[in-house]
This record gives sequence, C-alpha cells and structure tokens, in this order.
Amino acid sequence: MFRFIFALLLLVGVCIATPAEAKSCKKPSVSLNGTPQSLAYQNCMADRKEWTRIQDDRQLKRFVKAGILVPLPQNKHVKIDKRLKKKFRYCRPATRAFILQISQAFYAEFGEPLWVNSAARTAYYQKKLTKKNPNAARGDRASRRSSHLTGATFDFGKKKLNRTQVRWLGNRLLRNEGVGRAETTEEFGQAVFHTMVFR
Repeated sequence: MFRFIFALLLLVGVCIATPAEAKSCKKPSVSLNGTPQSLAYQNCMADRKEWTRIQDDRQLKRFVKAGILVPLPQNKHVKIDKRLKKKFRYCRPATRAFILQISQAFYAEFGEPLWVNSAARTAYYQKKLTKKNPNAARGDRASRRSSHLTGATFDFGKKKLNRTQVRWLGNRLLRNEGVGRAETTEEFGQAVFHTMVFR
C-alpha cells in the first residue's frame, strides 16, 4: 500500500508543471515582419525559460564568469562588426551554436562570412539606445522589453550581403522559426535580421 501511494505521489509530482513551464506563449504566424506580437512572444518565452534580463555591466560580467554567457564565435564563417563593444560580444550557448550552424551553411553556399553586429545588452545600454535607434525596444511594458537583455538574441547584419544572400538567409531563418527554434524579425532601419534563439 505504501509503495502504491509513493508511486502515485511521484506520478502527480511529474505531471504538475511549475508556473514557468505552465505559462503558455502564443506563437505568432511564421513571418519576418516585426510586430508587437513577435516581441511579446519573445518576452513570454524568456519568462517561460526563466531567463534573467541583464541589468548592468556588473551583472553581465557575473553571467560571463558563470558560463551563462559565452563569447560570440569568430572565424572564417562568422565575423563580428568592429563597432560592437567587446563587453557585449557574448550570448547564450544555444545562440552561439545557432550562429555557427547558420554561418557555416552560408559560407558553404557563398564562400563568404556572415556578420554579427549585436548580441547581449544591458538594460542600462538599451535605455540609451532607444534615444538614437527607432527600432530599439522601449521596454515601457513587460511585453516590450528587448530580448537582447536575455543574451539569447543577436543580429545578423545585411549591409554586406547581396539580394540573393539576403533571400537565402531570410529563408533559412524562417525555417528555424517554423520549427520553433527561433524568432526572427527583418529590420530595415538598421539593416539586420534580429533573431532570438530558444534552443
């Protein structure tokens, strides 16, 4: 009898989701268009995964030291825009793996690297950015916070790409969005593919 009750308790324990796991995020339609729904989805997924937003440089350093954030990849397949400050050249491990996978496929197709021009940010820096970048998330509501604050988001630059390359990259990112691995917005003011990686 005791074994039966114990097994039942274990079963119930397995079936009960934590509040974070139970949170349902409404996935927007697969598209590269930037919408409030897309940004809300990115924030919902960050909350569901319990990803802390990076507030300042001190916390950023702690995340790097703890291995929560890892250096952006940089090799013949992927380059980092020199304008990106060194302290912001970090991302979550899954994001690094995603960048490597896409950039290697791009290099195999075109013999050229992809460029990353943004990754992890602090809330302090994001606030400054909103004053000069109209695309920057304002963060005036929880659903409007920038996903860059989680370290899961990066931007592929488009300025060095031709039309064929932009189309190829857009289609590859859309494919990953379709299977729920990432959420991408094609921006034109800053000429980037803003991408948040979930796994």
